[in-house]
Amino acid sequence: MKLEETTDNKNKRLAGYTQILYLLNITLLPVISFLILIFLYQKHKTNDSPLVIHHFRQSFLANIMAGILLIFVSLLILIFGSLESAYTWMWFILYFLSIHSVLILFGVLAYIKASAGEVYTYPVFGKFWE
Repeated sequence: MKLEETTDNKNKRLAGYTQILYLLNITLLPVISFLILIFLYQKHKTNDSPLVIHHFRQSFLANIMAGILLIFVSLLILIFGSLESAYTWMWFILYFLSIHSVLILFGVLAYIKASAGEVYTYPVFGKFWE
C-alpha cells in the first residue's frame, strides 16, 4: 500500500527542486536549468505555499546575480588584461575559486533549508525581491 504524500512534503520537495536547478545552472547545465526553472515557476506560480514562492524568488535572484557577476567580472578581467597574459588567467581562476565557489556554497545551504521546509534568503542580494 502506497502512502499519499502530504502537501507539506510536496512543497518541500518543490522548494528543493528550485535550489537544485540553481546549482545545476551555475555548474553543469547553464541556461537549460534556468529555462526549466522558468517552466516550473509558470506551472506552480499559483501555489499557496509561501515556502515555495520564497524559494522560487530566491533561486531566480541567485541565478540572475550569478550570471551578472560572471559576465561583469569576466569583462573587467578581459578589459584590464589580455588572453595571452598569465595574470589574466590567474584572475579568472581566482574568481572561480572564490566568488563562484561561494555562490555554490550558498546554493547548497538554500537546498538544505528548502528540504527542511525552512526559508533561506541569500546574503547581499536576497532581499531585493520580497
